[in-house]
Amino acid sequence: MDFNNDLEMILSAFKKTFNINPQELLKMPTKLFFAYFKDISEDTMLSKVIKLRQTPDAELSMEQLALKREYNLDNISREEYNNNAIAQFSKHILERRK
Repeated sequence: MDFNNDLEMILSAFKKTFNINPQELLKMPTKLFFAYFKDISEDTMLSKVIKLRQTPDAELSMEQLALKREYNLDNISREEYNNNAIAQFSKHILERRK
C-alpha cells in the first residue's frame, strides 16, 4: 500500500466500515489503526485495489488488468506489500506529530 497515494481510499474505507471520520483516523495510534485495518470490509475500493495488487497478472481478466494499469498497480509479494504499508504509515504518523 502506498499511504500517500491510497489515503483517500483508506479514509473512505474507514468511514464506510467503522464510521470513523478522517480526523479521528489521523489521530489514531498505529497499533489501533492496524487492528482496524485488518477488518476493513471487502466491498470497499481499498480492499478491491489491495486484492488486485496481490493477484498475479495471469489470473486477472482483461477488465481487471485495465483497472490495475489505471491505478498504476504493481505486482508485489504479500510480504513486500505489508512491509511497505507499515513503513509508510509509521513515517506518516511520525511526520504528523512534528
